[in-house]
Amino acid sequence: MTQWDDSQTKSVSEDITEESNALPARYFTDDDVFEMEKEKVFGQYWVYAGHANSISDPGQYFTRTIGDRQLIVVRGHDGDIKAFDNVCAHRGSKMVEDTPMTDPGDAKRIKCPYHLWTYDLEGELKSTPKSFD
Repeated sequence: MTQWDDSQTKSVSEDITEESNALPARYFTDDDVFEMEKEKVFGQYWVYAGHANSISDPGQYFTRTIGDRQLIVVRGHDGDIKAFDNVCAHRGSKMVEDTPMTDPGDAKRIKCPYHLWTYDLEGELKSTPKSFD
């Protein structure tokens, strides 16, 4: 077996960035680039959120954050898959906690934990408390 010896190596280039076709580092770290990508990519094209088989039964759901939007992806009682913003229409509270695709949540309805507004799996408001103290 031969031991590694630094004398056997040589530099690829003095300035590899000028000779490569790689994106400059700022494309991976710059907030302005990220904002542009959210608008031009995430905002205009379909984005994979997860596989339909992970929510095979009505009421099963998982959450995803895509760009700045937190989503609930749920299989409805009709068998169709729907996606909703993970935000209550009443006061903007987060509806459900984040769930991994490997362990989906299960619900007959989705209830806001803050003021208890309840929505069906089609996204329709079904009930609100009678009074707010």
